[in-house]
Amino acid sequence: MMYRWLGLVVVTAGCFRPDSAAVPCSDGWCPAPLTCVAEVCQAATDAEAGPDARAIGCGAGDVLLLEGGGQRPCPLGCTTTPDPHCLELAPSNGLDPALLAGTGTLIIDGDTLIDTSTGTLSGAVSRAGFGVDTTFAFEVSGPPGEEVAVLRASTLIIERGTIIVEGSIPLVLLARELQVGAEAIVDVSARCSGPGVDRTCPGPGGGTGAGGDPLAGERATGCGPGDSAELGSRSGGGGGGHGGGGGRGGRGNAGPSTPGGLTCAGSELEPLRGGSGGGGSTLLGPTDGRGQGGGGGGAIQLTALEQLSIAGRIRSHGRGGAGGGLAGIGGGGGGGGGAGGGVLLEAITCDLAGAYVAANGGGGGGGTQEAATSSQPGADGSDTPEPAKGGDGAAPGGDGGAGGAGTSPGGADGAATTGGALAAGGGGGGGAGVIVTRCHTSSGAPTLTSPAPIVVPVRTR
Repeated sequence: MMYRWLGLVVVTAGCFRPDSAAVPCSDGWCPAPLTCVAEVCQAATDAEAGPDARAIGCGAGDVLLLEGGGQRPCPLGCTTTPDPHCLELAPSNGLDPALLAGTGTLIIDGDTLIDTSTGTLSGAVSRAGFGVDTTFAFEVSGPPGEEVAVLRASTLIIERGTIIVEGSIPLVLLARELQVGAEAIVDVSARCSGPGVDRTCPGPGGGTGAGGDPLAGERATGCGPGDSAELGSRSGGGGGGHGGGGGRGGRGNAGPSTPGGLTCAGSELEPLRGGSGGGGSTLLGPTDGRGQGGGGGGAIQLTALEQLSIAGRIRSHGRGGAGGGLAGIGGGGGGGGGAGGGVLLEAITCDLAGAYVAANGGGGGGGTQEAATSSQPGADGSDTPEPAKGGDGAAPGGDGGAGGAGTSPGGADGAATTGGALAAGGGGGGGAGVIVTRCHTSSGAPTLTSPAPIVVPVRTR
């Protein structure tokens, strides 16, 4: 396994507190799982045997026997191969638990921006008297280019605020104990930063939506990108695929409908990746007659070697496709919606009571006709089980298809034009994303999971 390291850059604003063991605790307070002993934060130890007791075997009921008569419970079982030890969770996507060595407790309690490409975390400051001891590690696993950015801390607590994640690389939050509070949102959805109305940008690890000019190489990307319409067809772009397939772009008056992207996600999100981008409309004429495809939702993995608690929101939605514009020689088709991204949750114990976890596809943009005003873009995926609405077409231009969500993971087809010599079709909806839960034990019912999660067993080491 190879790693590329990039130091964590912290930009002041909000509140961001990295703490660690051996820090003075004169106020009697220490972050879990540390305790205040003799005015110093210390890790809990086995009272019967002491912190340095040697393991000598496994006992009945999955306990590790320690020299001196102590015992330690082993939630995942005990093994004597090659030496006596409690089995530990083996994180997905090849992550090494040793990355947590030397890290402390990281608490985020305000709006924060994480850029996985540059390794920056802004909108946060370290609490006075504490140093930043958490870094990003860029791990190369699998085929070249499939990197993940790892934010690691022994205990990671996101108390409140919206955590926006941007960049080209999927994000992994790795900790022994990981908490997302009820007032916190972790968002890896597709978005473009800066001015303008560009809809092609994906979330971290997602596919880019088509820019509308296939001759310039502006096609959608991802594991199941939506096709762009045939040149001059006035058809809508196909929706991006991921956990569900993308809808077909509606037929324009000068060509066939456009294929949507295929279902393409691995059943366990290995490799970790987001949703695919939607295809674009194409038209011989000015670029304002081409509907951009929406970007695909990003990918995020939350791995806790012990306890994962989520009471807030984890979202990875696809962007809606742009509506078709006017080109002077006819209406433009709508862009295809971007597919929802990927969310992987794993821990020995998972508590998801009250959580919202959603990775829904964006709706396709509506098509236009020669004399009409521009049609509407498709809606972005949202934190509901309801499909994102396709954009309204400017009649007789076709409406965009709805995005995949809930029990309907496939994106809906865009509507064909209903008449008119130069009218265009609507874009196809983006497919829903993928949610995977890998928990040894679970408690608490989430408020929402959309689409339905794929449940797989934990791996041990």
